[in-house]
Amino acid sequence: HIPVKSSELIFGAGYHYYQNIGHRPEFNFNWKMNLPLDLDSRISLVSKPQDLPLAALYWKSDSIRTIGDGEMPMRKSLSWQISRKFFSQTRIKVEPFYARFNSAWSFNPNGSRFYQRDFKNSGLSASLDSRPLGLILSDEFTWSTKPGESMMPEFNNVVKLGIPLAIFNRALKLRGYAIYHFIGNWQQVEFFPFVNQYTKTNLEKVNYHLLDFKILANVKSATLFFVWENMLSEDYAIIEGYFEVYRQFRFGVYWTLFN
Repeated sequence: HIPVKSSELIFGAGYHYYQNIGHRPEFNFNWKMNLPLDLDSRISLVSKPQDLPLAALYWKSDSIRTIGDGEMPMRKSLSWQISRKFFSQTRIKVEPFYARFNSAWSFNPNGSRFYQRDFKNSGLSASLDSRPLGLILSDEFTWSTKPGESMMPEFNNVVKLGIPLAIFNRALKLRGYAIYHFIGNWQQVEFFPFVNQYTKTNLEKVNYHLLDFKILANVKSATLFFVWENMLSEDYAIIEGYFEVYRQFRFGVYWTLFN
């Protein structure tokens, strides 16, 4: 950690060794700086190994083949975040990114075998966080250039509008939210619970419009929640076979017994 005038460097390194798999270094680097026009900037570079699941290496079954001589998966990413604060209650962030997952494990249901392959993705994420007139407004947007390969939608946008309210001498705090979620150009994935793996399918879906409403009521350490989901009655499935067709209502309580 090296603080410099108008900038800050944060970096770290490590080393990973796994028996029968190999060894890889870990590295992360963050450079925060203040730019003209009141812009805040952050450049992030990360290279980190990830464990191989034991099932992919030591699966005991005549019908499913293991990876064999597995390689240690590596996650690598590079991003540049630029943000600016407008007025006193609004901040906008923009972040182009590139990510690569080398030797990632996967499962082929047709050949009934585990295997390793490389994935990559790039794109742009942006966010808005504001408090206009005491309300809570946020917008998170992501655009991916490799939606099919990375198992992410090409466009993903979540807009939240919240209304905070305190009554009974602030003893009861209420927060109401309207949440709009847009998913564009989505390629469904399939889940195989027997091996706990997700795989890509050829089923392409476009333009899901989802709308939820939520009310949270805080009383001391307890939170009551009331949720109305899928108010537009969108017939959608993020995972093949797990459909959400009708409107749903849920309610319950979160209660912290020990702090």
